[in-house]
Amino acid sequence: MHYYLTLGREFLTNRDAKRAKAQLELGENSIWKPDFNKGQMLPAVLLLEELNLLQLLTPGEQLRGSDEKMLEFKALAVKHRHVIKNYLNVSISGKHTPIAIAQKLLAKIDLKLNYVGRLGKRENRSASINSLPLMISVIRFLGSG
Repeated sequence: MHYYLTLGREFLTNRDAKRAKAQLELGENSIWKPDFNKGQMLPAVLLLEELNLLQLLTPGEQLRGSDEKMLEFKALAVKHRHVIKNYLNVSISGKHTPIAIAQKLLAKIDLKLNYVGRLGKRENRSASINSLPLMISVIRFLGSG
C-alpha cells in the first residue's frame, strides 16, 4: 500500500480495475462483495490521502502529540473513525493520543515514527518523535530495487 500511496499512485486505478475484471471472469459475472471490497486498494489509499498521513513523514521534523498539526490530525481521524475501521481495519478512539493514532495508521503501510525523547520540565513533559531515520530507510529501500 505504501507504494501506491507515494510513487505508484498513477497505477492504482488500473490495478484495481484489472483485479475487478479478473474476479468477474472467475466468478462467471458475479462477485462476492466482501472479496471484491477486500481486494480494492483505491478507497484505502484515498482515505490515507484525505487524512494527510504523509505530512508526518517530513524528514528531520520532530513532532509532539501537543502540536497543532497533530491535534488536527487526531480530530480528523476520530471524525472518520468508522470509515477507517471499515477500509483499514484499524480502531480509532478519542482516548488515543495523536501519536498512537499515527503509529496505527503508519503500520498499515509498514512504517513507523521513531521516538526521540521527552521534552519539557518534569511536571509537563511531552514525547517527541522524528521521521528522519525512517525516511532514510525508505529511500534506501526504494533505491535498491
